[in-house]
Amino acid sequence: MAHYTFRPATTDDAEQIYALQREVSKQDQPDRIVTLSEILADFSDPYGNAEHDSLVAVDATGAIVGLIWVFVPPEPMGEVPASLTASVHPAHRRRGIGHHLQTWGEHRAAERLANYASSGLRRLYRVGARDTQLDRLTLFKEYGYAESRMLYRMRRDLREPIPAPILPANIKLLTYQPEHDLLAWHAVDQAFEDHWGHQPLSLDEWHLYYTHSPDFRADLTVIALDTERNEVAAACIMKVVADEVATTGMKIAWLPSIGVRRSWRKIGLGAALVSQAMLNCRAAGLDYLRLGVDSDNPTGALRLYERLGFRPIWRWVWLEKDFV
Repeated sequence: MAHYTFRPATTDDAEQIYALQREVSKQDQPDRIVTLSEILADFSDPYGNAEHDSLVAVDATGAIVGLIWVFVPPEPMGEVPASLTASVHPAHRRRGIGHHLQTWGEHRAAERLANYASSGLRRLYRVGARDTQLDRLTLFKEYGYAESRMLYRMRRDLREPIPAPILPANIKLLTYQPEHDLLAWHAVDQAFEDHWGHQPLSLDEWHLYYTHSPDFRADLTVIALDTERNEVAAACIMKVVADEVATTGMKIAWLPSIGVRRSWRKIGLGAALVSQAMLNCRAAGLDYLRLGVDSDNPTGALRLYERLGFRPIWRWVWLEKDFV
């Protein structure tokens, strides 16, 4: 460790962090394309403050070769998770950097979790990795983490037949317009209230990660409007990551979030929105659609996506341990 120094990340590091994460993805998740906008979004995330909640590892040449962030929701609901996300450049692994970052991250997380002692909520540390990243999973288990949840990344070939949406008479599907923004935000946030790991989604976060993201595609995004009640019943948010298309050569879209509010569940809205989103993508010249789904999603989303022709391409493992 004598050849490395550690300090908080700053926005001036964004380009170097971007380069680091691209090298990490090439090694660990070759189909995951990191964008500079993702890196910059971390510095605006209300769950973390770069000065106090990040640490970079810098080698003797001044290059950033490791990074960890600690994220804690400012107004937690149901539980208080401290999420630790770390990366180490493949050429600098097995030199103690990962252990140093993890130890520092847990210390910082403990400081933040201690602030919620009077909340009465469960406080915990949370980390994650693909099921193929055995070195990371081994590291986490050395630190006392246990597997808690599995997420599937799935993909659909849009060149195959797509079922037409089937809708109740009072539901109309619309293409997203700016006037839908607040209603769509409420619909997605409310729809996920009973899902694992959900925390309230602020309007700033909604804009940062969804409708103001440079990858957001309003023309592909689908809104379900209940015409009798004049309420947004569901929303299917869509993105196209230009760097992903350019790097992989695949004409692919991303469905980062779909939410059906409780009062409108069990009437086929989820299937209808996804079918319409697929049709929108195909009409826009895209060949594939990808998404992620919790394997134990309480609405049965995994089975729904399988029926619609999505197939798993990899799995993400979430691990947790209690703060004591």
